[in-house]
Amino acid sequence: MRRCGSRRPRRKGAPRGLKALIDAFGFGGEWHWEIIVTASVITTVPLLILFAVAQRQIVQGLTAGGLKG
Repeated sequence: MRRCGSRRPRRKGAPRGLKALIDAFGFGGEWHWEIIVTASVITTVPLLILFAVAQRQIVQGLTAGGLKG
């Protein structure tokens, strides 16, 4: 059971983390695009690598599920 006021940092998903980053660095009407784009690339690149490695299995699973019979 999780206690209120726990000192451990909570885990956030990528969209929530990027939104928190935008909120933190997009203040005063001046956006720090280099930080936002860097975080977006760091979030996206591992997914692209995973897809490139597992592409054959993903396509086989999709085609096997689409067959009637």
